Amino acid sequence: MTEIQIDINEVMRNTRRYWYIDGIPEIAGGIIIIAIALSYMLIYQIENQMTKNLLLGFGQPALILLTSFFAGKLVTMCKQKITYPRTGLIKFRKGKTNKQIQRIFLVILIAAAVSAFVSFFASMISERFLPVLGSFFLGAYSWYLGYFNGVRRFYIVAGSIVIFGGIISWLNLGGGYPYIILLIGIGLIWIVAGGWTLASYLRQTQPISEEI
Repeated sequence: MTEIQIDINEVMRNTRRYWYIDGIPEIAGGIIIIAIALSYMLIYQIENQMTKNLLLGFGQPALILLTSFFAGKLVTMCKQKITYPRTGLIKFRKGKTNKQIQRIFLVILIAAAVSAFVSFFASMISERFLPVLGSFFLGAYSWYLGYFNGVRRFYIVAGSIVIFGGIISWLNLGGGYPYIILLIGIGLIWIVAGGWTLASYLRQTQPISEEI
């Protein structure tokens, strides 16, 4: 009798990969990043330092929470209209903790960690190299997402983020705008990756009702 061995980790990775099959989550993530970048641009224009600190300390987390919440709703709605009628729905059993809330706080934690790392190294290296340093951490996170979820295109996204950060550092623009440009660029990278994937997905699939 032949014994069949099943790699549970690989099964779970394949299941998680399905969430990214259409590129919609990347598009939503890119929009969130650009929204954060634009908010930084607005805050950067404010002269009053106390107001700046309040907006950065309370406004930014609130913005991340709101955009992540509504983006999650939008992603689910898009998948219900586009993805599930084409390739079906994989529904996970709900745990005790709300996964969406976990993801939102994970985004905040990552943003805080990157900010802390950059601030730590800011006193050690030239300000010119901070964008590429920040892009390295964000690229590493994208690489991890690719490995954890089994999505290979995230490796390309990770490399693109680091390259873009290197270009920003090479241009040596100065001031606070390099970081804003970096975030906008990273957001666009995610949107392009998601848009390309979505276009490919739409070409290769069609609603199940039309296939019968």
